[in-house]
Amino acid sequence: QVRIQETQGELPRGSIPRSVEVILRAEAVESAQAGDKCDFTGSLIVVPDVSQLSTPGLRAETGSRVTGTEGYESEGIRGLRALGIRELSYKLVFLACYVAPTNPRFGGKELRDEEQTAESIKNQMSVKEWEKVFEMSQDKNLYHNLCTSLFPTIHGKN
Repeated sequence: QVRIQETQGELPRGSIPRSVEVILRAEAVESAQAGDKCDFTGSLIVVPDVSQLSTPGLRAETGSRVTGTEGYESEGIRGLRALGIRELSYKLVFLACYVAPTNPRFGGKELRDEEQTAESIKNQMSVKEWEKVFEMSQDKNLYHNLCTSLFPTIHGKN
């Protein structure tokens, strides 16, 4: 589990950087080090906030309370807090299945600073990459091919 935050270059002046926890598994664990600028691919999930369980809170009291209801302590519903049970809260985390260093060619910092033209993107690509992109742009079934290759297991993707 790592915590990532916005870089100073992405923030408006005087703002505090926001952060989010990222869960990494398997080979993705060693692919990011502290201080690296990385792109994370995955999904946003909700998990129980177990850190709230370890904080001190209201505990069950063993003594009797005197609130003007003498003799009625054992009757009625007092709620779960009186039993020592606390509410469970949840938090959003990002489950990353792939981590890669930020590539300025495909959405890194350089793309945000200046407007990219077709010529500048072509100059950053190899000849083979550009030919493949051009070939794909001429395909009449481009949208269908992208959907079937990117999302093959989603039901009703047509």
